[in-house]
Amino acid sequence: MRKMADPIWEAIFKHPFVVELYSGALPLEKFRYYLLQDYNYLVNFAKALSLATAKAPAVPLMREALALAYGTVTGEMANYEALLGEVGLTLEDAAGAEPNFVNVSYMSYLLSARWRAFINAWPRRSPASGATRR
Repeated sequence: MRKMADPIWEAIFKHPFVVELYSGALPLEKFRYYLLQDYNYLVNFAKALSLATAKAPAVPLMREALALAYGTVTGEMANYEALLGEVGLTLEDAAGAEPNFVNVSYMSYLLSARWRAFINAWPRRSPASGATRR
């Protein structure tokens, strides 16, 4: 599967944002904009994981999805808030930022369908509970 994704993998590493970030040439304002947009992603990713928790067919999957959601809104958000502070922004700045069209589109997809992929990726039978997915 990784080999099939190789062209995408390579394109990511050649993306101008990634190249500039890695080389230290990324303008601070571009990075700040990215950080402000990332807030919408973090919040909606946690929501999608919460949806997966609610829809999970077995307790082990509920536990895993809930742990990921909790980690996102605690640890990941704490790291994010600290990074915001390093570039002179606050969580309030991020929460008040208008998500761009691509961000809104991706988050809409994530909330409407992507959480199902998390459940579908779970094994058909959970060894811990013996629960069978339908």
